[in-house]
Amino acid sequence: MRNVICQAVLKGEFPQKNRNPRKPSINLLDIAENGSDIIGRMFDFPTAYFTENLLASVLAVAVVYILTRIIYRLLDKWVRDAKALYAARKRTVYGATVLAIILVATIWAQVVSGFTTFLGIIGAGVALALKDPLTSVAGWLYLAVSRHYSLGDRIEIKNLKGDVVDISVFHTTLLEIDGWVGGEQSTGRLVNIPHNWLFTHKVYNYTTGFRFIWVEVAVIITFESDWKTAVDIITKRAEEISADTAERAAEAIRSTKNRYLIKVGTLTPIVYTTIEDNGVKLTARFLTPVRMRRSKESQLYEAILQDFGEEKNIDLAYPTYRIVPNATSRK
Repeated sequence: MRNVICQAVLKGEFPQKNRNPRKPSINLLDIAENGSDIIGRMFDFPTAYFTENLLASVLAVAVVYILTRIIYRLLDKWVRDAKALYAARKRTVYGATVLAIILVATIWAQVVSGFTTFLGIIGAGVALALKDPLTSVAGWLYLAVSRHYSLGDRIEIKNLKGDVVDISVFHTTLLEIDGWVGGEQSTGRLVNIPHNWLFTHKVYNYTTGFRFIWVEVAVIITFESDWKTAVDIITKRAEEISADTAERAAEAIRSTKNRYLIKVGTLTPIVYTTIEDNGVKLTARFLTPVRMRRSKESQLYEAILQDFGEEKNIDLAYPTYRIVPNATSRK
């Protein structure tokens, strides 16, 4: 039997095993052509047509990208205002995106019918999986129409406060205020607010239409103090600190009367008096620009402390206990 096999090998009738087989080479062009052929059979259009459309789509996107970069450079050269430059760059991005989508859709317009069934099958699954992102896109469109806030506004939503520093398709970025910092000053953190919150939470805008807020500064003096003199001192100091604020606030109300029906009573400072357990509470209420709240409060407190220190008949109150012996009691 062994001799028969050897003779067959020598005569070439039995193939010899190749001890050094060559690994099959991978040809990327063949893979691309085979992939195009498979996709063409799936959606019933020629392979060459698919390849041409794919190349045309890539070229269209590349041209739009190059044009966008050119516009960026021109904007950086011509526009000096930072806010205007930011808005112009954002509009350029949105316009370029829409243009690219239109060009690609035009290129593939003739084969859209071939994708109808395929898109119908995956549409429901994609909508369910991307519920929050799609709702955020809808929120972005809603924001563009309603204009609840814009770049630079100070807003509050779901107990988050901050200045709007960026508005993208999916979220708004805030430079956070408050947090562990008092007086509504910046914490330095950036917070992203998804746009789907616009449908489920209230938005408080500090600056749109009326860029002033009411601030209250309260002090408590003892019952023995001359509270009338204290009221006069606080009123005078509050009027000095907000000297031009009332006029500016009235002008702001007049300029927005066509859009907002804002009815505000007295715009000048006023001091309210109440009685507390440990003394007489005097509360100064006055207007201040949104981003100057803490500085105005500090100025008023310093002025009050200085003037009260010069008055011998005015003393600040603090929690105290008085022990009054009962002379009629018997032990």
